[in-house]
Amino acid sequence: MENEIYMKRLKDRLQIEFKKQDRSGVYGYTQRNMAYNSNRIEGSTLTEKQTASMFETGTLYVDDPDMIF
Repeated sequence: MENEIYMKRLKDRLQIEFKKQDRSGVYGYTQRNMAYNSNRIEGSTLTEKQTASMFETGTLYVDDPDMIF
């Protein structure tokens, strides 16, 4: 029963954030995490920070200044 309540609240929260395009909460975290994992499966070498940066600013965050693209 407690699990069902938790899942409903989570689903409601995701829907609210999605409708508002609020990417600062659970929706944004989920979106960034799923994109990172999907890209990783397909062979991307971007870090989690770099993937998040693409969503948040539209630019690529460089962890290593010696990294050449």
